[in-house]
Amino acid sequence: MVNFHDPKVIQSDAAAVSHFSLIVIGIFLWEFITNITFEWNYVVTKKRFRWPLLLYSTCRVSALGSAICSLIGEDDTHEINCQLWTTWMLIFVECEDLFAPSQSESWLFKGTRIAIWNYNRIVMAVTIGMCITNTGFLLRSAITFRSKWSNVSKTCILENSTQGRYNITVTTVTDVAQLIIMLIGLLRSRREMGGLLRYLYIQGLIWLVAVTLGEIPSAIFINLNLNEPWNEMFQQFAFYTMIICATRMYRALIFYDMDVEKYSDGPMAVSTLRFGALPGKGTATGIGIGIAASGGSTGAATTTADLSFVGTRDSEISRTEKITPVGDEQVQSHKGPSLLLTQDDPR
Repeated sequence: MVNFHDPKVIQSDAAAVSHFSLIVIGIFLWEFITNITFEWNYVVTKKRFRWPLLLYSTCRVSALGSAICSLIGEDDTHEINCQLWTTWMLIFVECEDLFAPSQSESWLFKGTRIAIWNYNRIVMAVTIGMCITNTGFLLRSAITFRSKWSNVSKTCILENSTQGRYNITVTTVTDVAQLIIMLIGLLRSRREMGGLLRYLYIQGLIWLVAVTLGEIPSAIFINLNLNEPWNEMFQQFAFYTMIICATRMYRALIFYDMDVEKYSDGPMAVSTLRFGALPGKGTATGIGIGIAASGGSTGAATTTADLSFVGTRDSEISRTEKITPVGDEQVQSHKGPSLLLTQDDPR
């Protein structure tokens, strides 16, 4: 039987962790560089700024900072201030967790899940409670983690990596629970499931698989506590898996909206992901994806979208038909619940 506390075994495991981390970071850097044109297009074309793009960019920049710190810690053969290195690593992770898609998804998708449940108070309370719990355990890890320089492996090593078991375990459990809540909410509307609803359902399944493959191994090994390297083996894998999946999901939703515009029967503005006005205070209500219609120069343009969610607590996810008469920029919707409709004038 392998003695995981043998110094030679620990040194060998530490080298394996280092190589595996470099592979994972390399995949993330490839993903970052190949998709940087997404943000660049917003700068060059001077498109109207949307707050979800700030969350998206914060996520990617924070992950890039974490990757750079990891490379410094892994490849620098000269002794560095390991405690400062660890602090910066945790700052980047915390920024990502608070402001963008990360180990516990994003505020954007948390809002989507709340909206899918039509602002059910129990779901709202559970979701917000999980967010606060995740943030609290992350702060706890940032305070308790200690690291030192190893003259054997020529890198920084954590002295008490088991302190992160609570944070990782809580994050894994809450992520799985929140994804199940979202999928159940979508299944409740399975009669109307089509277009964007079906797309979100498929994305939710993919996300659930990503959580299973990324976070569960990390939670298992840190609770087994075989040795320090094995405690850290899958943490970066889980970290960057969530980043890649979350940012890809955001881009896919944007591209989905563009396809809706391209193949619709009438002219349609690119949909947006943003907060609407408060219920009863304006034409836009709630949190969600607004598919906006803009008038054409000839004839009446009729466009149909599978989902424009989500309105007030009494609203339902339903099919909405929007008709724009000639020369009139006012969007008229059929009788029914107030949904999130945003009017963007292309002129």
